[in-house]
Amino acid sequence: MVGVRGGLIRNSKNEGRRRILVESDCMELVKMVNDNSLNACVPPNVKYILNEVRKLLSHSWKIVMINVLREANMCANWLSSFAANVSQGVVLMKDPPDGLRC
Repeated sequence: MVGVRGGLIRNSKNEGRRRILVESDCMELVKMVNDNSLNACVPPNVKYILNEVRKLLSHSWKIVMINVLREANMCANWLSSFAANVSQGVVLMKDPPDGLRC
């Protein structure tokens, strides 16, 4: 959820992109973001970030969030493993790391 929020802020607000497709292999995350009726099920520590993501989605740009199979999202899986092993905060890469190159 934090990654989705950060990506939306960086791409839509800071870099001016107005059409964004967010793909996640976490069906629960996609459901939470897209279905306001699930608010009661969301833990308080997640609700703040969820509401920020929903606010970003409600702006005038076109943002779609969909669920994809984990196998179809190998890049995201690699990046999440990479992020788990990085000791610093946000890492911006100019070029894809070797692990992502075909």
